[in-house]
Amino acid sequence: MSKKWYPVILGLLTLLMLSCVRAGGYKAAGMPDPAKIPGELHYVETMLHEEGQPDVNVGIVFRDGTVEKHPVIMVLGIPGRVLGEATAARPSVDPAKLPEWSVDLIREGYMLATWCIPPAADQTKAVQSGPAAFTRAVSRVIDCLVMRDDVNPTKIGWFGASASGIPALSVAAVEKRIAAVMVFVSSNKPEFAEKIYPTAVLIVNGGADTVVKPEGARNYYNAAKPFYRNDPWRLRLVIYEGETHNLPLDVVKLYAEHWFHLYLHPTKEPPTPPDWLLAERKPAE
Repeated sequence: MSKKWYPVILGLLTLLMLSCVRAGGYKAAGMPDPAKIPGELHYVETMLHEEGQPDVNVGIVFRDGTVEKHPVIMVLGIPGRVLGEATAARPSVDPAKLPEWSVDLIREGYMLATWCIPPAADQTKAVQSGPAAFTRAVSRVIDCLVMRDDVNPTKIGWFGASASGIPALSVAAVEKRIAAVMVFVSSNKPEFAEKIYPTAVLIVNGGADTVVKPEGARNYYNAAKPFYRNDPWRLRLVIYEGETHNLPLDVVKLYAEHWFHLYLHPTKEPPTPPDWLLAERKPAE
C-alpha cells in the first residue's frame, strides 16, 4: 500500500473511534462511563428527642446523583462505628470502612441508616430500653427518614445479624412501614410470626450454629408460612449446613444484595407471585 494513503486511513480510523465513543460503544479498559460515576458520599447524623422517650441517635450515608428517591436499609448499631467513625467534624465517610455488604448497594442508590439508643457500649444495648420503647424508637427513626424528600417511604428495610437481627422479626410485625427484612443467624418467638406478613422476610442461618440454633429459625419460618399463602416467595429460610454463627462474608453480601434488589429496588417494583404458584399453594377445600 502506498504511503500516501496512510493519513487518509488514520483519519478514517480516528473518526470511527470518535463515533464509537459518542455512541457508547467504546471505552478504554478500566475507564468508567462518566454518566454512571456515582456522586459524592454523604454522611448526616442527628439525635432524635421526644418527651418521655429515650433519645435516638441516627446516622445516614448515601450518594448524591444516584436516584431521585433512595430506598433505606436500617441497621441497629452505633452510627459512627458502623459508618467508618464519621463525625460532624468529618462528615464524609471512608468507603473502605463501610460494611462490605453495603458498598455496592449504596453505589446503586440505597441509603444506609444506622441508629441506637445511647448510651450504648455496643449495638445490643439499645434493646434494653424495653420492647415498647424499642419499637417506638424504630418508628421514630422511620418518621425521621420519610420526612426527607430524597427517601422512598415505601421502601424501608432492615438488615441485621444475630442480636441486631432478632428484634427485626418482632418489630416488623408492629411497624408495617418495614417492607423487607434480611437477617442472618437470627430467630425470634413464633408468636411474632403471625403478624409480620406482608413484610418480605429472608432468614439465613448456619446449620451448625450453637449460638442461634437453626431450630429457632425453622420454628419462626414454619409459624409465619401459613400467613404468606398469598405471596409465598416473600418468606424464605436458607440453612447453610456445616456453617456456624459467623457466616462467610460473601454469603452475607450475596443474600443482602439479592433480597434488597427484589423488594427494595431503587427503580423497580417488588415481584408478584405467578398464578401457577398461587394455585399450587391454594389450600384444599
